[in-house]
Amino acid sequence: MKRWFDTLNLVQRYSLVAFFVMLLAMVVVAWWVGREIEANVIQRAAADSALFVENFVVIPLQELATTDNLSPKNSATIERLLVESPLGTDIVAFKIWASGGKIIFGDRKDEILPVTEDQEHAWNGKISAEVSTLEDAENANLRSRFARLLEMYIPIRLEGSERVIAVVEFYQTIDALEKTIAQTQRQSWLVVALIMLTAYGLLVGIVKQGHATILRQQAELGDKVNTLNTLLQQNEELSER
Repeated sequence: MKRWFDTLNLVQRYSLVAFFVMLLAMVVVAWWVGREIEANVIQRAAADSALFVENFVVIPLQELATTDNLSPKNSATIERLLVESPLGTDIVAFKIWASGGKIIFGDRKDEILPVTEDQEHAWNGKISAEVSTLEDAENANLRSRFARLLEMYIPIRLEGSERVIAVVEFYQTIDALEKTIAQTQRQSWLVVALIMLTAYGLLVGIVKQGHATILRQQAELGDKVNTLNTLLQQNEELSER
């Protein structure tokens, strides 16, 4: 392999090495850009869903400022909103947590479970969202039907204050989201590939032009050396004469 590489000229060596370097850089940049696109799309979708859900349930959940139980009337209101709202068609699981890890709406109602890290963030007033593979024990019923879902925890505040009175946890299908991510990633990868190929072509062109200049100068220098040798020989002949 080394012997074959040594037989190549400067342009051929540079072109070969630059190709592999550019290919590696293109793969790394495309992977990083793809990751960033996926994260941004998920966060944007999560923010839209969180705003939509919060606007629907914030009024029925105001009673949780003074109690840890949801009245039958407000429970029925939330159930109706989930059925009638456009977002309800994408939501496959919906829970409402009171303080202390008590489930007051949804599967396993009235059970008290350990407060997870994501739920803790929501109790601190932060929206938590990620694509879940449903590996937690509480998601066993979802894991049998779905491979991945968008998992979200949304803080519900007492109106007019920053006090969090409940946390909404829900799982949303990501089929449409994955299509958007895949399409955007393909477009970004195409742009990255075009940029890298353009840069590769320009660099190889510059090296090729420089190599041609070096060869031309070497040829000119060789001609001058030959001319000088001829003149020296003529001078010697003249000196002998």
